[in-house]
Amino acid sequence: MPKLTYLRLNLHTSPMSEMSVPSGIGNLKMLSEVALCYNVRYMNSPNIKRKVEAVSKEVAKHRNPIDLFIRGMQIEVNQAGEEEAEGATRFNQVNSPEDVVQAADEAAPRRETEFQSEIEDEGNDVLLS
Repeated sequence: MPKLTYLRLNLHTSPMSEMSVPSGIGNLKMLSEVALCYNVRYMNSPNIKRKVEAVSKEVAKHRNPIDLFIRGMQIEVNQAGEEEAEGATRFNQVNSPEDVVQAADEAAPRRETEFQSEIEDEGNDVLLS
């Protein structure tokens, strides 16, 4: 693992403990890129925010510069651990499997509603004609 150059962490909203905070990035001496992935609906979760903050601090303390990507957007982390969004994204798709499943699950009810609306409209047209 010391030669690992890319690290992708799929974050979940499970309650945090001292053991669940991502740490040890400093031990990965060749690391040049870290990607954090989580479902968009958890963006405001305190647990996700703490995990992102912990990883950002680890990246800021690393002796080599590391590119940090959060949900596909490159984040610049300075030595103080402050973050600034940098408009460009290097990855077109940094989605966790949950994102894909969520998108499919959300699309199905929309399609059902669209079809139901069309049927209701057709029914109304028949009654009005």
